[in-house]
Amino acid sequence: MKFLLSKNRGVFLSFLLLFLTLKIEALEAGDFAPKFSLPDLLNDDVTYSLEQKKDFLVYVDFWASWCAPCRLSMPALEQLYREFSGDGFYVLAVNVDAIREDAIDFLKDFPVSYSVLADPKGIVSQLYNVIGMPSGYLINRKGKIVYSHIGFRRGDEEALRKMIRNELEK
Repeated sequence: MKFLLSKNRGVFLSFLLLFLTLKIEALEAGDFAPKFSLPDLLNDDVTYSLEQKKDFLVYVDFWASWCAPCRLSMPALEQLYREFSGDGFYVLAVNVDAIREDAIDFLKDFPVSYSVLADPKGIVSQLYNVIGMPSGYLINRKGKIVYSHIGFRRGDEEALRKMIRNELEK
């Protein structure tokens, strides 16, 4: 029995070592965006899906109330949304907070007019292999990711603005 246990421990440790060395990569430009459907953060009776927005250039933004860079990215995305929404640009902000009230409190300080969705179990963020906050994915009308970005600093919105403008002109 001891031999069997020590042999299984070795197999377990081998699998654990293999798992820990696997490289997990976030989705990036060229990948097809995973489809999803999530409830609105403020109203569970309203659901949004990426499929509903297939005629738009969509920016999917994963964020959390505890994310310091999100305090910069949310207002910047609001500005871009207001600038380009009339041209076919849409933002789906996916909040990953386990406690919904934390996200709602955050939005009181940083209000937005685009759709904010709730993903408290992180199911959609796992589909996108999100590895940092905020993480954003610009998805064209064919469902392909054309731009991805992790983190946010002042000035990052300029690169995104150029990508949005470029994609909308196609």
